[in-house]
Amino acid sequence: GFGADGRLESSGRTAEASSGAGNHLVVVFFLKILDREMATQVVETLQETSPPAASGKPSGSLRKLLVVFGVFVGVVFLASLALGGFLIHLGLKSCVPQIVSKNEWMIPDATYKNLDMSDGHKYRCLHKEKVEDVAVIASRQSKRSIFPTRHTMWQNVTYVTGGTTIAHRNYLNSYFDEVTFTGVTTMENSRYSNSIVSSISFGGPARMNALQLAGSIARNIKFPAFLMLEKMRVMNSLVGMVHMNRTVVVQKPFFKRVSISEIFVGGLLRLASPTFRKAVVENVNVELSLRLEKPFIKESSVFNITVNNEVVMENSRIHKSKVSQVEIVGRLLATALKANKVEFHRVSVAASVSVEAVARLDKLTFTELLVAGSMYLENIFLKRGSINKVALGEGLISRKMKALQLGVSELLVYGSLLAPTSRIGECSFDSLTILEDLVLTSSSIWKTDLSEVSVKGGVVAMDSKLSRVKLTTVVVGDNSRFCRSKIQEVTVTETVFMGDACFDRASLHKVTFAKVTFVGKVNFGGATLTAVRFVDCIFKDSVSWDFVKGGKDVRFENVLFEGGVSYERSSLAKVLISMPSAESSPLKLSDDLQSMIDATDKIAVDEDMPVEASEEDEASDDEYYYEYDDVGEDLDEDNYADENEGDEVEEATGGDEEL
Repeated sequence: GFGADGRLESSGRTAEASSGAGNHLVVVFFLKILDREMATQVVETLQETSPPAASGKPSGSLRKLLVVFGVFVGVVFLASLALGGFLIHLGLKSCVPQIVSKNEWMIPDATYKNLDMSDGHKYRCLHKEKVEDVAVIASRQSKRSIFPTRHTMWQNVTYVTGGTTIAHRNYLNSYFDEVTFTGVTTMENSRYSNSIVSSISFGGPARMNALQLAGSIARNIKFPAFLMLEKMRVMNSLVGMVHMNRTVVVQKPFFKRVSISEIFVGGLLRLASPTFRKAVVENVNVELSLRLEKPFIKESSVFNITVNNEVVMENSRIHKSKVSQVEIVGRLLATALKANKVEFHRVSVAASVSVEAVARLDKLTFTELLVAGSMYLENIFLKRGSINKVALGEGLISRKMKALQLGVSELLVYGSLLAPTSRIGECSFDSLTILEDLVLTSSSIWKTDLSEVSVKGGVVAMDSKLSRVKLTTVVVGDNSRFCRSKIQEVTVTETVFMGDACFDRASLHKVTFAKVTFVGKVNFGGATLTAVRFVDCIFKDSVSWDFVKGGKDVRFENVLFEGGVSYERSSLAKVLISMPSAESSPLKLSDDLQSMIDATDKIAVDEDMPVEASEEDEASDDEYYYEYDDVGEDLDEDNYADENEGDEVEEATGGDEEL
């Protein structure tokens, strides 16, 4: 503050600014803009350090003070610019509404919302400038458009390209309606921000490089010829009703917070390295094939997709997404697939499905999956997922499959299920129906429950390991083979083996057969049995216990032998001698087992899915099982010590390749 004599008053002291004309100007400036304390310090510094006025040269402290002054002026200038920009931004926001809100991509049919351009107040900034009812001829020499690119309405405009490249167009707050491009169209580095593309059509082939769409709506777009899109970026936008009559190639597109709907492709659709983040893709129809190369899909939804030919997916990564209502008329081929927390619902494939080259599927959910052809899986790893209501028309072949913590229910396989060298652990299988054979050779199964399983053909599980497995309400319609398998802590309850059952040279430890009916011949020849219990079991045909080893804690409780027993050189001979023979009686099954058999037979004779075996198939089956045709006959002890027994088994089974 100033006193009555014009001097500065601060802390009881007064200072005069009398150190030269330059110093007076600086002091006056500080007196007017700075507070009292800072001004006092400045004046004291000038009085103590300033040289006599006669020298005519500014001191070092004055130079520092001038630098501080310059910095202060610069800061004030930058703050003014920032404030001005903010005010301009507020003006634009108040003038033009946000075309697409932050989460509008999640709202169904938001792409087709009604936009009333007649509202002069709401959309006035979209048509400050107008280009109407004109024909624009692109010039090869002009690099910039002679028409405005901001706040402009393009309506009923014909753009004659003539092969010219339209480059570096940045359309902001613009509206396009009834715009037509004739001839070959090439665009590079075009950007549409907060704009509305209501209706655009292209008369010839089109190529667009680095096209960007941000906060905009694009709908009613027609491409009658070939289309190529390179490095396209679409963010926070709505795209719909795009009609492409020919082949479409899209390279490295990026979609984030985007809704894409009502897409028609009349030819091949090829997407190379596409990225979908928080996107919704719906109502897409591809007349020919769909090819996805290195796609990355995360937190997105894909539904109501129809492809009238094959679908090929290479090196795909899908995370936290949903795929539903997909119809593929041709085949589906997926290689190197990685999926995590993905839901597949109502997917149908008219031909075959092949998943190869190390596929990792974690926390996946399959519901209502229909494959009319066969399914082939190789090097696939399934973990912590569920498979419900799946039908396979021509069988399933799986090689080197790993399944952990997987739940499978209501699986129907019209052909055979071949899964050699598989590893299945901590899984549950409920309501499985296989109309032909189940093959699990050289496989490992542990901590797994199987219930309501019906196999109309045979079961082959030779050279396999079964540990802590529970089988409940199981029907096997043909021969069963568990030769040389290690079966430990397994419980078989309410099960019927309609054909022959062979446990030749198998190892059974802590195994319980409860309410099990063996209709055909049973062979335990050369097997090792310890802590095995047979409770309420019925053997309708002959049983061979020849050369059985072990025998410790083997118990028979309420067991009926209706077809005779042989126990040559068996460790169970003392127990079996005292077992009485029972008279043959008609086969009686529980209601659950009988209903399962009836349901399986009904499916097998369905006219739409005939499963009757041909004469060649029956002949091959006879050749496959010929080694075990006479499982009830006496076995020679030398057969179990034959050095070439492995070759005989391989010859009998046809080798792994034939399996």
